[in-house]
Amino acid sequence: MISTTGGEKRRKMRENIAKRMITIGMYILPLVICLALACAGVASDATKNVTDDTHNSDITTADDAWAKLKEGNLRFVAGIREERDYPGRRVNLTAGQHPFATIITCSDSRVPPELLFDQGLGDVFVIRDAGNLVDGFELGSIEYGVEHCHTPLLVVLGHSSCGAVTAAVQGGAEGNIGCIMEEIEPALETAKGTGKNGTELIEETVNENIKLVIKNILNRSSVTKGLVDDGKLTIVGAKYFLDTGEVELLEGIPSLPESPTLGELTPSSIGDAYVRPEINTSSEAWTELMNGNERFVAGELADRDFPSRRANLTAGQHPFATIIGCSDSRVPPELVFDQGLGDVFIIRDAGNVVNSIELGSIEYGVEHCHTPLLVVLRNKFTPVTLLIF
Repeated sequence: MISTTGGEKRRKMRENIAKRMITIGMYILPLVICLALACAGVASDATKNVTDDTHNSDITTADDAWAKLKEGNLRFVAGIREERDYPGRRVNLTAGQHPFATIITCSDSRVPPELLFDQGLGDVFVIRDAGNLVDGFELGSIEYGVEHCHTPLLVVLGHSSCGAVTAAVQGGAEGNIGCIMEEIEPALETAKGTGKNGTELIEETVNENIKLVIKNILNRSSVTKGLVDDGKLTIVGAKYFLDTGEVELLEGIPSLPESPTLGELTPSSIGDAYVRPEINTSSEAWTELMNGNERFVAGELADRDFPSRRANLTAGQHPFATIIGCSDSRVPPELVFDQGLGDVFIIRDAGNVVNSIELGSIEYGVEHCHTPLLVVLRNKFTPVTLLIF
């Protein structure tokens, strides 16, 4: 039976978080300036005349969108990362975003969509929380992506060994994490009907949760359902496998045909792959984020050995920071801060706002993953608040 605490314990937890919240004036300016440069597209003289390096205007159907995602995932599996001119791309995105797909997926630091689909700035509109669940803010964010940004494809992406699903199977959740468990409970009950146990039950629950989320989207969002009924939007369920890096469409869900393979791919030659320094304090975490942002602003992202990193993360995640950011396709935290697999635990929705599911996701990051730093990330020149734990 799932154990949840009452309002009193949740109130105390919120008070505890509030007591530990401090606004660090000396840190606010550097972050806002760096992100303003990233979002406003300020570039050096050498990049002012660079043309757009990614064109999404030719992606008008769900088939085209899935093919582009699948091709990117094939590159990721092979350890290939497409070369991109980020300073030039930022310049071309100042007028607005035109993503070709909306993705809702888990906050897990090992599942960053921009990396596992090898996409760049302005390509995918992303919603993330623990367990890839949907409620008020997530549904509004999805509607923004599929209606306002006109993405023809919505991907509900679960992943193997999901921590939120594992917690639901094991029970005993406290605080706002209990709200996450309640959303997963129907999927768990369906999975139990298969008679599976242990790891097999967890994976079956992951699959059922993907199907449940799609059902909830259609039942709770008339806007999204209307687009589906009118043939303007396709929703697919997919699963990311932590060990292989592959994303596969989930069986049993009306889906798109698999895109053709890219043929023989040769893994990228990794020279001195970036190795993250040991991080134990909020100050060290902040320094690592700022160093990464400096690389991003300069357009010089670190080399990373994704296949080896995946292998090292199959046993679990140990992110050093939790970040709440916007779903805007131009502000992906892993790119803005140049971080890799397993580095940052991410919550994203339109406007970086929080309710029960988002709060439960935050609690999972700061309590379960023990991240010493929580960053509320906002683009443009809005204030930035740091929570130090």
